[in-house]
Amino acid sequence: MSAFGSGVHARELTDLIGIGVTLNADGSIATITGPTWRRSTVDPNGVVTALAGSMVSQTNGTFWINQNGGTVWASAGGAGGASYADSVAVTWGTTSPQQGSIRLNPAGPNAFTVATPNISQATALLGAQIIITTGTNTITGAVVGSGSNAISIGTGATDVTNAGGTGGPSGALNFATGAALATAGASGSTGNINFVTGASTSANSGNLVFTTGTAAGTRGVADFNVPTLDFSTQATAFTLAAASATALVIGGAAPLLTFDTVASQVNATARLTTTDAVTAGTARVIGGLAFSTTADSATITGNGAAQSFNQSYGIPANTLKAGSTVRIRGCVRRIAINGADTALVTVRLGATIYVTGIATIALAGERCYFEAILTARAAPGAAVAVVGAGVIGWNTAATPATTSGGTANLATNGVLTVDVQITMANNVGNTAALEQLFVDVV
Repeated sequence: MSAFGSGVHARELTDLIGIGVTLNADGSIATITGPTWRRSTVDPNGVVTALAGSMVSQTNGTFWINQNGGTVWASAGGAGGASYADSVAVTWGTTSPQQGSIRLNPAGPNAFTVATPNISQATALLGAQIIITTGTNTITGAVVGSGSNAISIGTGATDVTNAGGTGGPSGALNFATGAALATAGASGSTGNINFVTGASTSANSGNLVFTTGTAAGTRGVADFNVPTLDFSTQATAFTLAAASATALVIGGAAPLLTFDTVASQVNATARLTTTDAVTAGTARVIGGLAFSTTADSATITGNGAAQSFNQSYGIPANTLKAGSTVRIRGCVRRIAINGADTALVTVRLGATIYVTGIATIALAGERCYFEAILTARAAPGAAVAVVGAGVIGWNTAATPATTSGGTANLATNGVLTVDVQITMANNVGNTAALEQLFVDVV
């Protein structure tokens, strides 16, 4: 009995396997000649029930396997009266893969190609599918079953075994749903690419891991170039890498938002707003403290002129937009006084004084407190109206606090410096320091 079943007689089997094969120098198949069949019929049990044939000779040949009924014939482009339009071809050597083909070409560059038929039609039909599966593992007894096998798709590995060698890159792995073109008429949509770890009604589903390699060199990025990126999960959407100044960057070459897990902070270069979970609420700008001193300024000795303390803050160009508000707070401490010499404190934005106090005989250790609120009236520009007012005063009963303010056109498209000045008589006995300075920008 033959391997093909009882339906194959020994003589027929001899005719069937009497095939001559010649090889190329590299070991690939060059020709197949001899008794072969153009067509055969195989029943569901694998029994060859009929043979009809002629002798054919193939160079870089093709076996065509008809999907309708398991019919097999050897053909060069469907010769011998049969079409290959609904067939699958197994091709070797340099023969070009045709419709519905699996191509095996050890010499490359396309060593293995799987393709489905190309369809040209006037009616709307679906194209053929390629399905790769490891099969279904069905547990019929009260046992713990093994899993289905994995499907591994890789581009191979590159290895360098010579100290003077340099490895080449491994190939790319591309997943594409094809192109939806319209030479004429309207194009259709391209299909989805779905990565699914499976569904389990009673156990865990597997992880989905995207890794760009090891950290020995520069690791590649995972670039999601999509209008919407939806992370839907039961609990944690995603976890950022630890100890990375750029654990997550949103905005590309000019990042709008950067998550820094080294400093445990989020850095934003765009304006952030919030409605604080209020439906149809006002989008309020998220902002706050932009600058604060961490130590006293250098001591200033009176020289009869207004002098700036060395603690200041420069508001970056284009920060102040229409409605942006700057809040300035702080205090100056009088360290020493010469006789009855007075001290005058002013608060400036750029070269404009917005808050000015009263010349006061402040004693050693007394402090001058100040606060100013400024608002820009237009988008950044070379001459934008900035209105402001504030209060200032020394902690001495003899001199009450005073208010002042004004409006000036400032170049908000450039850096504007917040600084504090003091004027004291020209005497080494008159000294003071800026003790605190806070600047909020919203």
